[in-house]
Amino acid sequence: MARSKADTVAGKAADQTPRKAPPLTKPQAGKKGQRSISISITAEEIKVCELEMAKSGTITVIQTFTLATPPGCVDDGLVRDINRVSDAITVLLDQHRVGKHKVYFTINSRKIATKEIELPFLKNTALLGDMINANLEEYFPMGNLEDYLTRYTILETFETEGRKTFRIAVYAVLKDLVTSYVELGKALKLPLASIDYQVNSLYHIVQKQNKSGTALMLQIDDEQTHISVLRDQSQLFRRSVPYGMETIVQALAAAQGISESEAAEALRDEAKLDAILDSEALRDLIRDFSSSIVRVVDFYISKNPEVVIEEGRLIGPGSYIAHIEEMMSEVLGIKTKTMEYLAGVAITKVKVNRKAKTPPPDQMTYADLADYLPNIGALIKPLDLKLAEDVAIKKTGIGNGFLVMIAILAAIAAAGASVIFITENIRHEETKRNLEREIASMQSAEDFYRYYLAAGEYMSRLYAYEESTVNDSEALLHLVNTLEEILPEKVRLNDLSITDGKVTFAATSWAGKPGVARFLIELKKQDFIHDIYISNISDTYDEYLNVTSVFNMTFSITIPVEAEIVIGGEETDI
Repeated sequence: MARSKADTVAGKAADQTPRKAPPLTKPQAGKKGQRSISISITAEEIKVCELEMAKSGTITVIQTFTLATPPGCVDDGLVRDINRVSDAITVLLDQHRVGKHKVYFTINSRKIATKEIELPFLKNTALLGDMINANLEEYFPMGNLEDYLTRYTILETFETEGRKTFRIAVYAVLKDLVTSYVELGKALKLPLASIDYQVNSLYHIVQKQNKSGTALMLQIDDEQTHISVLRDQSQLFRRSVPYGMETIVQALAAAQGISESEAAEALRDEAKLDAILDSEALRDLIRDFSSSIVRVVDFYISKNPEVVIEEGRLIGPGSYIAHIEEMMSEVLGIKTKTMEYLAGVAITKVKVNRKAKTPPPDQMTYADLADYLPNIGALIKPLDLKLAEDVAIKKTGIGNGFLVMIAILAAIAAAGASVIFITENIRHEETKRNLEREIASMQSAEDFYRYYLAAGEYMSRLYAYEESTVNDSEALLHLVNTLEEILPEKVRLNDLSITDGKVTFAATSWAGKPGVARFLIELKKQDFIHDIYISNISDTYDEYLNVTSVFNMTFSITIPVEAEIVIGGEETDI
């Protein structure tokens, strides 16, 4: 579902309930720097920011705009009709008197491949590119790597068994995607600063929000939610789930029989939302959205019990849903707050002209910037997805024709001077042969290094395969053993079933509701049992007034740390 600009503005114009600000100083605009234009494009919307980067690194937001993408012009990030898109953007920039600044583009496409890898720590990080390129076909076995540009970002430096290691995100981007944005920049007649990938842009703006400590960051966009765990300014974990703001908007619209724009406005207005939904109904409304996030977070915590998440932070368009802080705190079991300010990002103040006949524009807020995070992040550390030939021309500042002329003149000059260097050339040839013999004698070291990289990648694939074969249902044996110990004498289970860690069964208690209560208390003591829910409980009495309670129960189980699970006939510590 694509929301129109009117819908977005209507939603953001609703009154916001004041929230307690996190311990973050509101950024102030830095000294004036160079202004830039940042543009992100999807098939539905074009988002434009006018920004100013100070020497201190503070990014000041001057103006933001959103317009509908002309139909059929953009296909999964690829700009197909460059002229229509450039015309639409040009009209918008002219209307708002935006100058001819450098332009940053951010690509949002499913055609960009991403791979997380680990490599040994190197003081000279310039060598990482060569190491990655040596194994590129293993990271991306696509067969047409010549059609892609590859870039990387260092996510974390960590230490295991006394050895430092880099965790790196490697990206492979189709050259056709990049070319369409290079051509769009030319059509706009704007100097091209850089082209970035949305995931990288978001990573760098989110990274700046965590100066110290370990935090869970939930970037709730319109169509998906990005889940990150940050320790200081290193990203330990990142996943995305296909549920976002629009998931909740559509569910509310369907449940209440209202339009999606009305639903979006109600979700941002606490009074309106409380008038149509109670707290339990709201929990049911966002169950699909929140449960998918909880599963990802539980998975990470179960695999990394040594990591203690201190708090959760909400960012993005969905972070301003009414009651979202309380609900996410409840389901995650982690105190979660909406970020009121963005570290490193300031907002320009609206100047009021008292003599003007028209009212001044509204002062922009940080809530308004939630839709423009990729635009802002694109200025921090972009992947710089420009084609090599464009970079070469830009560095010289001259065109191809002049380059050819210079090359011809240089060749003529070199031919005239060649006699002078004949003696020197003979001496250097001998030095070259000696060096080649020395390199050949060390060939075994290169072979060992290549085997080391291949073995490391093979182990990574094995670990990934092992993880893909394990799910929470494998804790069933541990559950059965636990139930044999804690099940009250007068309680019996019937028809137990389990799907992906979710357990459902009917039960009978010959001790009535007190027996059910004792059973519930024992279950809640188990660390690997979560989200217990009892329903359809009913009592029957015999002629001696003895009560029997029949009830249904559901709960979720996760593989407990240090639990022993029998796999393939052998006990394995998980």
